[in-house]
Amino acid sequence: MPRLQLIGVGSADSVRHFNTNALVEQSGSRMLIDAGHTVGRALAACQLSTRDIDAVWITHCHADHIYGLERLGSERLFAGLAKPLLYLDPRLEDELWEHSLKGSMGRIGEGQRTLRDYFDVQHVGGEFQHGAVQFQVFETRHTPGKLCFGAIINRHLMYSGDTLPLPEIVALYRPEMILHDFTMHESNPVHASLQQLLDAYDAPTRRRIKLMSYEDNVAQIQDAIDASEMSLAEQGFAVAL
Repeated sequence: MPRLQLIGVGSADSVRHFNTNALVEQSGSRMLIDAGHTVGRALAACQLSTRDIDAVWITHCHADHIYGLERLGSERLFAGLAKPLLYLDPRLEDELWEHSLKGSMGRIGEGQRTLRDYFDVQHVGGEFQHGAVQFQVFETRHTPGKLCFGAIINRHLMYSGDTLPLPEIVALYRPEMILHDFTMHESNPVHASLQQLLDAYDAPTRRRIKLMSYEDNVAQIQDAIDASEMSLAEQGFAVAL
């Protein structure tokens, strides 16, 4: 049975928990949801490496979600391995390559390179399928003016991506479990704070929420999280798909 494992649950600057990235495993395939700058160490903690990854879906272009693509693409290229699939909304491609990766990956010892020299780029829209795993993609509320995505996976798991609360998405899809972006800082304008989550979701919904993308000192507010009826998704948490 396919499963999703959180190989990291931390914020962009987390040291203890790695960046929030996920590994989707099914028969004959390992796929990443995002590949942040800690992805090499996160995979090593699972006794894996970037050479074991054959696909990746990118939710948006921030360092903790994309900078591991350099390692993933380069290591497979130099090892003579098949190019990994890169599932990508076409509106993200210019931002990803021209404004993020090209500076370090665009020219190597063998000459000029493009994104497609490293990856088998597959443009995806509102829905796509990877093996036995279906993704229903939605836009999130993260950095204003910046495209960011989350997904309903196999119709029962919501992976929020980076976002403020999305009660309309929860109401539309009614997921059995919700892996939701969270920050312990109430003043953060682009990640969901505890109070915002309390205001957006009723108690039955909150009981289905596991929080991810949090700071290393999140234990300071553990009592408040417990009182909210939500729980932290710990590094390594896995769920069947």
